[in-house]
Amino acid sequence: MSAPRQQPSEEELPGGDEAGGEGNGAVSGRGLSGLPNLGNTCYLNAATQALLHTRPFATYFMDCESYLPAKEAAPGKSQANRRLVHSVSDLVHQVWLDGPRQASPHNFVRDVLDLNPDYRGYGQQDSQEFLRRTLDFLHEELQQEYGRGSVHLDIGSDEDAAQGEGKEGAEAEEEKRKKKHTHDERSSIVWDVFRGRVLSEVKCRNCNQSSSIEEVLLDQSVSIPGKKQRQKL
Repeated sequence: MSAPRQQPSEEELPGGDEAGGEGNGAVSGRGLSGLPNLGNTCYLNAATQALLHTRPFATYFMDCESYLPAKEAAPGKSQANRRLVHSVSDLVHQVWLDGPRQASPHNFVRDVLDLNPDYRGYGQQDSQEFLRRTLDFLHEELQQEYGRGSVHLDIGSDEDAAQGEGKEGAEAEEEKRKKKHTHDERSSIVWDVFRGRVLSEVKCRNCNQSSSIEEVLLDQSVSIPGKKQRQKL
């Protein structure tokens, strides 16, 4: 029987001091796992590395593993979604708990191709489109599993701590856990971390009337300024 994986400390998680912050330059080795190119999957690897090193996202899959939906599901799209959830979880554990080595994304790539048949073959794909699709699939499955109460990460509040002080043992811990991980029905770790809103406003030049539209999104394209533009910044 293999020994249980050791949880990384706060500093060893993505964004911690030992993950590249200021200090003596020492690196724990966690998070330094590469992803091999399986045919022509460099577009996929680039976005996946960014995803795996987003601190709250990675922490969720390590701290809330017991909340993930069961691997078994009725045949169909939901089953493919669930496989993707668990292959992402496995990648997070490989990168952050197994030390500096090459991670194995084979299951993850398989599940991505199952959900995106147009990605099959050896053609190069758009990295941002891949990321958007993957986040959509993960959100759909993680918020769908819990109906009105979706699991998410939260640091809690002083009020929650005060309410728990007067209760005993396991009962207090259980109530605290439920309150900590319950959110609105549309929420998931994906929405908690990546959701944003863009407000677009259109103004008529003739009548000066304006209308605005608010759009919810999980990613935002940002143009890279050219040399002349950078000089002006």
